[in-house]
Order: sequence, then C-alpha cells, then structure tokens
Amino acid sequence: MQLHAFTRRGIDEVAIDLLREWAPRDASLLLVAYSGGKDSCVILDLAKRAGVPFEARYHYVHLDPPELRAFIRQEARDPANRLSIEMPARSLVSMAHKTQFMPRRGARWCCELYKHRSPPGRTTVLGVRWAEGNNRRERSSVEKRRSGAGLILNPIVGWNNTDVWRYIRERGLSYCGLYDEGEKRLGCVLCPLARNSTPRYQARARREIERWPGIARLWFRVCEIVWTYHRDEFASPQALWGWWLKSGRRENDDGECGLFGPPVEVAEVHAS
Repeated sequence: MQLHAFTRRGIDEVAIDLLREWAPRDASLLLVAYSGGKDSCVILDLAKRAGVPFEARYHYVHLDPPELRAFIRQEARDPANRLSIEMPARSLVSMAHKTQFMPRRGARWCCELYKHRSPPGRTTVLGVRWAEGNNRRERSSVEKRRSGAGLILNPIVGWNNTDVWRYIRERGLSYCGLYDEGEKRLGCVLCPLARNSTPRYQARARREIERWPGIARLWFRVCEIVWTYHRDEFASPQALWGWWLKSGRRENDDGECGLFGPPVEVAEVHAS
C-alpha cells in the first residue's frame, strides 16, 4: 500500500489505527455504514482487520440497481461481515402521498426515507473521501455531529481512487460487478442529487431507464401520484416526468448522498 505522507506507514495501517483509537469504549458497537460500493468494501475490511467490536448495516434502497442489491445480499450471508439489511419504515409510494412533490436536490425526501436514519449516539464509520467532490474537502477523519449523536469516522478520507482499487485487489476483496462494466460510482437509479440538464447526463438517464425499467416505472408511479396534487402546473404525469428528469443542479455539488445522515450535520473536527 501507499505510504502515509506524514507517518511513512501504510495508509491502511493509519486507517486501522484510527478505528482502534476512536472505537467506542462502552458496550456499543462501531457502526460501519455500508452501501455496497467500493469504498464500503474497503472500510468494512478495515474494521475487520482493526479487531474492534463492530456491526455493518445497509439501509435497503429499492432504487439501488438490482445487481448492487444482489451483491449486498451475498455479502450479508458471510457472518464475518456482521452485515445486516434494514428495511425502510414506509414505501416510496406512501412518501409521495405524504410529501406531494418530486424529490429534488434541496429536498430529497427519498434520502430521508432510505438513508438518513442515523442511530442516536453511535460512532459511525463512513467511506467519505476528498477525491469524490469539492464539498468533501472540508471533511476530516474524525468529526462530531451538531446533534451530539456520536462521532463520524472517515478512515479513508485522504485516499484516491487508485488507493481504493489497489487495496481491493491486494486484499482480494469482493465488489459489485457493475464496476467491471465501467461504472465509476454506484447509487440510486435516476438519483435526484446527480440530476442535470446536460446532454451527457440525459444520455445516462436514458441508459438507466433502458437498463432498469422496473426502477424507472417505480419513479414514474411516484410522478403519477405527485401529479394529482399539481394538475394546475403540469398538463399530465408525462409532462411532470419530463420536467423532473431535466431539473438542474448547483455548481460544486458532489452528486452523491451520504449514508446515515447528511454531511451538514458535522459540527467540529477532532482530528485530521
């Protein structure tokens, strides 16, 4: 592995030391926030190597590609991973009736439904990395939430993509096959956070609709429900659907949602 710039030790050893130092000293377990992506594969393996008491948890997302969900179920069958799958409290359709609007960048109720369910007081391990977005450059290896609901540990925050893939290959870790098909980052199909009106994104959206029509139909069902509350604004569900697919994004957004609570909860830095 690459050497850490300051300690001259392997970056994986530095990450393991971090987990050992900040693991809970009480009876609670370190919580590894698992999404099935490449970074999650790394932090789960680091937690296992650290030898600290932990559990890993995946908040089931109906909008994740089925290949990703199948990979996660496979990993959950290995008892060494200590990985559980937690179902959402309500459905996407029922949330559409409750909110009465399509999720968008600044109001992603789909993320609240599926991902922002941080257990109170837990020390949580995330796979956040600086290399994945400008907004993440302010993140640190150890953080505290404003709510006081435990610490956030980002043991691979300084790793780049090469570091991640080198670690996966050197350790012989399993990973989702979608990466071998050319995907760079995995997440929800037609995610509102990644949405923009550029031809490049629109082409990607069309590919996602063609590849995963079941998820596209689920999103369109949400669109039909929301349209019933906005008939005066859109002529048809199809019109709302077309508008939603082309709704834009702000500059410098990461284009990815955080697990177990949004990054804005971070209040102060404890270590770097």
